[in-house]
Amino acid sequence: GSAAAHDNTSTTPSSPHAMWQMLRGRNVRLSIAACAGGTIVSDRCNRFPSCNGWMSFGPFASHERKSTTDASALRMGKYFLGRTLGTGAYGVVKVADDPENGVKYAIKIVPVGNYICAKALEREVEILKAIGEHRSVVGMVDNFETSQHKALVMELLAGGEVFEHICDEGPYSERDAAGIVREVCEALKHMHSRGVCHRDLKPENLLLVSKDEHASVKVCDFGLATFLNQPMTDRAGSVAYMAPEVHEGDVYNASVDMWSLGVLTYILLAGYHPFDISGTGDDMRTRRQIVKAEWNFDDPSWAHVSDAAKEVITMLLQRDPSKRPTPEQLLAHPWVGGEAATTHPLPNSDQTLRSFNENRKAWRTAVRAAELVRLTPQTFEGLREGRTFEELPEDVVSELKSAFNVYDRDGSGSIDALELQRMFHSLGVSADESDQARADDALPTRVAHPRSPLRMHDVHAHARAAAGRLSLEDRR
Repeated sequence: GSAAAHDNTSTTPSSPHAMWQMLRGRNVRLSIAACAGGTIVSDRCNRFPSCNGWMSFGPFASHERKSTTDASALRMGKYFLGRTLGTGAYGVVKVADDPENGVKYAIKIVPVGNYICAKALEREVEILKAIGEHRSVVGMVDNFETSQHKALVMELLAGGEVFEHICDEGPYSERDAAGIVREVCEALKHMHSRGVCHRDLKPENLLLVSKDEHASVKVCDFGLATFLNQPMTDRAGSVAYMAPEVHEGDVYNASVDMWSLGVLTYILLAGYHPFDISGTGDDMRTRRQIVKAEWNFDDPSWAHVSDAAKEVITMLLQRDPSKRPTPEQLLAHPWVGGEAATTHPLPNSDQTLRSFNENRKAWRTAVRAAELVRLTPQTFEGLREGRTFEELPEDVVSELKSAFNVYDRDGSGSIDALELQRMFHSLGVSADESDQARADDALPTRVAHPRSPLRMHDVHAHARAAAGRLSLEDRR
């Protein structure tokens, strides 16, 4: 669910272990859905749930989950609504066909009656208008209001996440990575010149326009963006990508985006996070490492990386914000320009980055399900009343099934003891007796026996029982 406190903080758990601890602490034990992990979820109780959170897997990427309902006949404004890209308790993102030009867009829709979300959408429109058009920033096409909804129409990006695409052709080079860094830096240069700070740069928010080999990179999701002419002290962003001064609640400036770009560059070149090397550390540990700015090039993978690349990362991951380069200064660096970036493939770069991608996707999928269950009142009532999956909201059913499938490695329709053990290992839950006892308590009893694998109906039954135990305050 949500990791942040309600003090204008909007942060995201950075690891499976942190999400496990958080969900267990809230007593939201929704079997596999509760502990397998899900889409990164910022605390959006006081904000519009942005398209990278539980609204969708990736901001307006066309490879998202398909709706089982044919909605092609539905219309909003001049747009014909198509399949669903993402859903949440407060809104939906759909494909929108413009009959005037035949182009497909993404449309984000929120109810007018939800005052907080509607106001936040207005804020996002304001931010996007200030940014205007740029080849490396997702563009706003239209925005309008009906009697019941507010809508934001944006580009539909068909290429998926940059961090996934770069792995597709095998090991990649420094020059490939530098090209991505350059495009993101161009986007930041434009945003900052227009007086906007993004504040949530991370892999999920870097998408490709198409699946073409030389498709442009675009920065997406401005749900946490703000204007630079306003004091910034709130802890906004995703934990693992937030600068030290953001974690500490100090006044900060646009240099926080450059720190985030430094983290992204490090991951691209090494395949792991500089402040969470194991990939299973909890948020508190990650925060401590970030605040101390403790990171290094000790891993053997860095032996194949040039000094010029390491220099760029060192410039960006400066503890002192005033020592970080501006986008203009970074673009002048020969490595970012490509001249000093090596062209030979970095050994195993595709495998290490793919492992990083799979880890973050595996744990984010099911927490998204748990979050949907927790936030959707009718879901709780349905679970308490013993409804079947077919009677629950479609988005919840889909996410629970996705969560189950993450760990059903052999596609057998059940999760056996070995698969379950791997799941807990990936969540960072240790194998000692005390942790195992708590783990067993979060799952149906029959799963503990290797000849009694966990099946989908077990997930449903356990989720229903868990919902019945939750107090009204827990559900809120």
